[in-house]
Amino acid sequence: MSERVIVGTVRRTRGLKGELVVESHSDLPDRFEQLAKVYLVTETGERPVTIRSVRAQSQSEVWVRLDEISDREEAMSLRGATLEIDEADRPQPPPGAYYYDQLEGLKVVDLTGRVLGTVSHVIPRGTQDLYAVTTEQGEVLVPGTAAIVKKIDLEAGLLVLDPPDGLLGDDLAH
Repeated sequence: MSERVIVGTVRRTRGLKGELVVESHSDLPDRFEQLAKVYLVTETGERPVTIRSVRAQSQSEVWVRLDEISDREEAMSLRGATLEIDEADRPQPPPGAYYYDQLEGLKVVDLTGRVLGTVSHVIPRGTQDLYAVTTEQGEVLVPGTAAIVKKIDLEAGLLVLDPPDGLLGDDLAH
């Protein structure tokens, strides 16, 4: 089995014919329109399913009809299930852009190579994401600006920062 990526989570149903209200985990507005096959993953197992129709309601919510789900009762049993795709089917982001899950776990270093911590997760914030960095002193939020984030190297597993004094605490400041 190849690596999978969660693209959505079933939150509730809509209507009588099994339409699912799905929280999108993608920042691509038309992500679900581009998919034909996804894996429906529940606590009891997984199965491939075919997307019949999609209606985007907002950046984070889509209404999805699956060929394999035809009534409200069956759809209601899917609350909390995830929709996943194979990693190989995920489109490559444009140069200089990254998926959040690619950044999680990166070692955070300063310009001298000194280890500052690890990226635990990314918090989307409109024009500037925040990187939650776990340090020895606790979690620190680092603005994802070009002035601070100097390099992201996925192959080396590094996020290189030039943090201003005090951003990562007195002990970690350069």
